[in-house]
Amino acid sequence: MMSFFTTIYTSQRLKQTGSKSDYIDYGKGRGFLKPMDAYTASINSIQYGQGFKFFIDVREDIATTDKLTIGGDTYEVRGVMPVQMGSVQVNECTIVKKKI
Repeated sequence: MMSFFTTIYTSQRLKQTGSKSDYIDYGKGRGFLKPMDAYTASINSIQYGQGFKFFIDVREDIATTDKLTIGGDTYEVRGVMPVQMGSVQVNECTIVKKKI
């Protein structure tokens, strides 16, 4: 049984200005968060319990290397892939919880 958690996120994107680069606020939206199972985490080289799949609307702009803030925790986007879920097209993001 798959369990999804509906959540609101904010994103930050790496931006370079001159010779300096830093993350800037980029956008926010709503998505569905699902923890990875042990097998999926292992094939993605992610420690079990730290990896998640995050599903968002295909029109939302999230790219690999973005940072997401969900519920006070920061996540790094490792990959984004469009997928078809029934009649709905969504982006499936592989995200990893950042250690503090």
